[in-house]
Amino acid sequence: MLTTLAALEDLMTRSSADSKYMEMVKSGARFDHAYYANKHMPMVKSKLGDACESYTVDKGLAGGAPGAPPLYVGMCHIFCDSVEVFQGAFGPHAQEIMADIPSYTDLAPVIQISEVVVG
Repeated sequence: MLTTLAALEDLMTRSSADSKYMEMVKSGARFDHAYYANKHMPMVKSKLGDACESYTVDKGLAGGAPGAPPLYVGMCHIFCDSVEVFQGAFGPHAQEIMADIPSYTDLAPVIQISEVVVG
């Protein structure tokens, strides 16, 4: 299964893609977690339609060492059946989705597409 924002599926019968959008922590940067979770991501889900099987939203709390800040202030996982399914659904709406980023942050997202191996 591929993630772009989350989806757990029977991996015995198919693979999936996970697309991750991560916002690096930067001193003085703005990130509105409520807007991201309650407005932006539901909008993304509505644009992707059934191609987005599910998604998750994470809020960074800490780094690996005691007292260390998180590397990412926020992250989402979008789960789709494949990279092609994600790209086919995201592409037509990419401009509108990306144009909403300034509504919740002044950071540039880091994007990674992964294959869910266990989950």
